[in-house]
Amino acid sequence: QNRSVFLHVYLCRKKSKPFYNYGSLDVAHSVIDLVTYMKRPKAKLVKNLISGDFSESDKEILAANAELNLTSDQEDEYVALWKPELTIDLVEEDSVFPPQGIPLPILEYMKFNDKGDKYWPITYMNEFWL
Repeated sequence: QNRSVFLHVYLCRKKSKPFYNYGSLDVAHSVIDLVTYMKRPKAKLVKNLISGDFSESDKEILAANAELNLTSDQEDEYVALWKPELTIDLVEEDSVFPPQGIPLPILEYMKFNDKGDKYWPITYMNEFWL
């Protein structure tokens, strides 16, 4: 079962249309997957010392596990989850680099035209805190 959901980001110059001008230097396009695969969340079973109750997040996790009739083996399986946060940064790079002299950390995020002499604005999809 395919659960892939993607975010398409278009950066357009003023008065340009993203689908009509796609591929020209007037439109920059980036894609990122919005679904990640992680182990199923587990309850930490932390109790409040005064009331003796479990925390709210533990109660939610335990209720969800009970509703799904999960065994201890199934608690360790990987499941598809929405990425809780995504930051899109437009990177402004004004440095002039010699041909073939662009630093690798920057080059990794640059997309060039067919001739290789011009590039689209750098969009950085930040997933650091995931």
